[in-house]
Amino acid sequence: MHQIQYGISGIRGDSTYFTEPVIRSIVSQFCQMIKDRPTQTNRPYVLAGHDSRESGPGILHHTRHALADAGIDFDPVGVIPTPTLQYARRHADGVIVISASHNPPEENGYKLVLREGGFIDCTRFGYDDPITSSRGSGVQRDEIRRDRLIQEHGQAILHHHLMIGYEDDRLAFESKRNPLRVVVDACNGAGCVMDARFLESLGFGENLWMINNDYNEGLTHGPSSSSLVPSPENLEDLAWKVREVGADIGFSQDPDADRLGFVTRDGPISEEYLLPLLMASILDEGRIDGNIVTNIATSRMVESVVSSFADLYGYSDELCVRRTPVGEKNIIGGMDEQTIIGGEGSGGIILPGLGSGRDSFAAMALMIRLLWQHPEEDIPQLIDRYIPSPMIFGKRQIRVTAPVSYDAVRDMVSRSFPEAVIEDYTDGVWAIVPEEDIRFGIRKSNTEPMLRLVVEAVSQGLVQKYLSRLVHHVEGNHSRRQGAVAHH
Repeated sequence: MHQIQYGISGIRGDSTYFTEPVIRSIVSQFCQMIKDRPTQTNRPYVLAGHDSRESGPGILHHTRHALADAGIDFDPVGVIPTPTLQYARRHADGVIVISASHNPPEENGYKLVLREGGFIDCTRFGYDDPITSSRGSGVQRDEIRRDRLIQEHGQAILHHHLMIGYEDDRLAFESKRNPLRVVVDACNGAGCVMDARFLESLGFGENLWMINNDYNEGLTHGPSSSSLVPSPENLEDLAWKVREVGADIGFSQDPDADRLGFVTRDGPISEEYLLPLLMASILDEGRIDGNIVTNIATSRMVESVVSSFADLYGYSDELCVRRTPVGEKNIIGGMDEQTIIGGEGSGGIILPGLGSGRDSFAAMALMIRLLWQHPEEDIPQLIDRYIPSPMIFGKRQIRVTAPVSYDAVRDMVSRSFPEAVIEDYTDGVWAIVPEEDIRFGIRKSNTEPMLRLVVEAVSQGLVQKYLSRLVHHVEGNHSRRQGAVAHH
């Protein structure tokens, strides 16, 4: 990434681009939004924290000075998970999260949250030279510490209505077999400060193993991983540890601990299965009068699960799936008081009434509870139980250096895939091949100069066939457009 990108859910870029003037510009625009709203006290107040990236403390340092100069009181809470800081917004008028989520370690960014919840759409931001000659009088309050926020967040998850009865489930599980054994890979990220404490509150002690659990050691999922995304190709080290200790499940977080991946003794499982499994366990308890909210890029297994429960219990008129454009903010915007659960295929789970975004700790708790509820079954058996048509996925990213036109992509799909039917182009181009039960999509990343390609099908052979075709045609189409732009 060679410049700062202002997106719908935040701001990201190479950390070297977050100079003091740029930071002051971003923070001053956020502060003005806070000042334009009613505040909880006479003086506006903000909480600020970061993940474990090396550049985080330096960016926080300049952020603190920018807040003070804007006349905003603040508390810096250091390394802290994004979902914890989002939950803590109730204590403040706003929250500043310094993180680039799953992006490479050399990048960083901002997620900005107002007290009412949800990320600020930063596409409206830009570089405005902040007024530095007029100094405010914001002060560091030192009222709220990280330990308090972690404890409050953990308790809120345990008391969430979807966790009712978890203690009974655990005792039932342990009466039939040995206690659940869990491994957690925090990728040396912000999850390190909360994982062990939270899982101990769920009843884990000797049966809990942690790897990559030191936020001073540099972000990684282990020597075999190629990126920080908690997806199957990066979780071989976690899978090895799960097999070594005979664990029932292994969890993996991204650097700011909002997304979750998981593995079993048989190896990593696509993060696309997280939302369908958790929503199925909720629907199986009879919580059916509402909606499931996810984005356009998430697997069709979501609809498959809903249809199977509708057929089984006959409540098709009471339950629906809402699809939104990609972006955490869009999913949150699609949720309402009737939402049962929200989430996305990248491992993000959003529980209504808990926080204002993805929460890997809530996802871990629900997955653990699912295992407790079915003491004689493992994760592959639960997939067979709940998901009528399990799918296989292929994903690829292509770096782009020229503007991408969805009209051109749609034309390319129509020309190169005559067997496909385009079903949606509100965010990218999404098509199905009805004869072979295949779905594929092409969309621009909201956070990186990348085109994301996704294929889901019933067999690995079909996934590889269509993914290869997609890569070939997309790269060829982009090269021609790049040449045309350069020539022009």
